[in-house]
Amino acid sequence: MLALPFRHARHDPETRRLRRVRPWWRPRHWWWLPLIGALGVVAISSIQLGMTGSQLVGARDDLLSGRFAVAENEFSQARDGLHNNPLLDVLRVLPPARRQLEALGILADMGTHAARAARMGEAAIRGQDMAQLSQVGQELRRLSADRSQIPPSGLAPPIRQAVALFDARYDQAKNVLTMLPLVSRVLGNGGTDSYLVLQQDPAELRATGGFIGSVAFLDFDHGKMRPVEPIDIEALDGRHLHRVLGVAGDPKYVAPPAPLTRVLDPGDSWELRDENFSPDFPTTARQAEFFLARETGRRVEGVIAVDPYLVADLLSITGPVTVPQTGDVLTSQNVFETTLRRVELHRGPTPRKSFLSEATTAVLDRLKKMPAGSWLKLANVLQRACSSKDIQAYFDDPAAEALVSRFSCGGQVPVFRQDGLMVVDTNLNSNKDDFWITRSFSLDIQRGSGDAARHTLRISYGPFPELEQLTTPYFDWLRLYLPSDARLVSASGISAHQGAELGDSVVQGWVQFASGERKEVTIVYDVPQVRMLGADRRMSLTWLKQAGRIADPIVLRVAQASGDQGTTIRTDLRQDRVFVID
Repeated sequence: MLALPFRHARHDPETRRLRRVRPWWRPRHWWWLPLIGALGVVAISSIQLGMTGSQLVGARDDLLSGRFAVAENEFSQARDGLHNNPLLDVLRVLPPARRQLEALGILADMGTHAARAARMGEAAIRGQDMAQLSQVGQELRRLSADRSQIPPSGLAPPIRQAVALFDARYDQAKNVLTMLPLVSRVLGNGGTDSYLVLQQDPAELRATGGFIGSVAFLDFDHGKMRPVEPIDIEALDGRHLHRVLGVAGDPKYVAPPAPLTRVLDPGDSWELRDENFSPDFPTTARQAEFFLARETGRRVEGVIAVDPYLVADLLSITGPVTVPQTGDVLTSQNVFETTLRRVELHRGPTPRKSFLSEATTAVLDRLKKMPAGSWLKLANVLQRACSSKDIQAYFDDPAAEALVSRFSCGGQVPVFRQDGLMVVDTNLNSNKDDFWITRSFSLDIQRGSGDAARHTLRISYGPFPELEQLTTPYFDWLRLYLPSDARLVSASGISAHQGAELGDSVVQGWVQFASGERKEVTIVYDVPQVRMLGADRRMSLTWLKQAGRIADPIVLRVAQASGDQGTTIRTDLRQDRVFVID
C-alpha cells in the first residue's frame, strides 16, 4: 500500500476502487460545506428564535397576570435577544425572514411599553401620583406608534397570531389612552374636586334606578382620594316634620312634580331623596346638584349613581366579603337581599342606612388589596355596569361629560330620530315591591300601505308577596317615551294620557295592583311609517332599558298588513337594544 501513490497502471483495480469512494473530496464538490454550515446556523438561529418567541409568550402571560415589572424585564430581554444576536443577523439577509424578525422586535417593544405603562399605572393608582399617570399616557402613545409599524401581511402564522392577541388588548389600551384626560380631570389634577354619589335602591324603583336612601361624597385633592363615608339621606333632607326645605310657603320650598305628591305629606317640598324623577340622568344629576346646594350649601363637580347590582358584580371578583360590624358574609348572590333586609327590618340606635356604609366600606377595602392582575376584570365589570346602567355618571365639565357618553355611562334619554321606546316605572308607595315583581314586554308592529304603523305594547307584571314592612300595594307612575310624532290610540290597565317630555312624546298614567296579583297593561299607538325607515330604507327601532332592572325579557314582532309571518325577535333588556329589520 505504501507504493500506492506511485502506481501508474491506469486500469489497476485497486486504484479504480479508491477513486470511486473518495470523489466528494474533489474541489468542485466543496460547495456542500458552506451549505451545511449555513443550514446549521439557520437551525441554531431558529432554535434561538423559538426561545425568543417563548419568552414573548411568557412575558405576555406575566403582563396579563399583573406581574408588570417581571413582564417588562422579559420583553426587554426578548428585544435585546433579537437585536444583538449575530446568528439571527444571518436570517436577516433573507427578506421574508427579515420581515418576521422585525415584527417580533416591534412586538417586544410594544410589550415593553405596555408592561411599563401598567407598572406606572399601578403605582399611580396605589400611590395616587398624577405624575405617574402622565407617563402612562406617554408609554401608551409609544405603543400605538409601534403598532403602526407592523406590516399588515406577509407574516408567519405564529407571528400573525401573536399580533392578533396584542390587537385584542390594544383596543383596551387605546380606550385607556382616551380616558386618561377624564381620569386626570376627575381625580382633581391641579386642584380639588368633589362628586356626589347617589346610592339607589332598585327594590323601590325610580326613574334612574331606585330610591335614594343614602349618598356619599367622592373627594379628590390633587389626585389623592379622601376616605368615602356614605351618609343617610335623612342627614341631608332632615327627619319627618323637620325637613330642611320646609313646606309650601317656606323660602326654600320647591314644588314637586304632581305624581310625587302621592308619597309626600300635604305641602311637603320636593327633596334630594325623590329628586330622580326624570329618567334622563344628566337632568337628574343637575337636579341633585341643585337640591344639595339648596339643602347644605355644598357644591360638587358631578354626580355618580350606583346600585347593589354593581356591588354584586364587584363581589364576583373579590369573592365573599365579611361586614365586620354585623358578621354578614356578602356574596354576589346574596348582597341585594341581605342589604334589603338589614336596612328595612333594622332595629337599633344607629341610622337605618348604616349597613350600606359598612357593606360598601368592606367591599372597597377588599378591592384596594386586590392584586393588579385583577384590575382587567374590574375594568370589564365597570364597562358592563355602564351598559346595564348599574353605574351612571354626569360631570359639569363638558369634555369629561363627552367622554362619559362615549363609553355609554351617561344614562341619557335621547330624542328618538327613528322608531323607539322606553318604559319607565316609578314606584310611589314607599315599599320594596320591585325586588319581587317581574316584568316582561312584547311589542307587535303592523306595517301596511298607510301612513302609520300600528304598535301594540303589552307589559306583564308578575306578583309579589305580602311581607310586613317590605311590601304594600303597588302604585306605579308608568311612562312610555316614544317618538315625538307618535299618537296614542288606546290603553288598558292604565289611566293614560299623552304629553311631551325630553323632546319625545310620553304616554303616562297610574298602574296599581296588590300583592299576589298579576297586572297586564296594553298601550296601542301609531308611528308614521316615514319615521321608521332609515336612509337605507330599512326599519330601525331603539328599545331603551330602564336603570335598576336586570334583564327583563322582550319580544318584538314585525309584520306586514298582507299577513306574512314577518319577523320575531326574542331577547332581553340587559342593555339598550337597537333592531334593524329589512
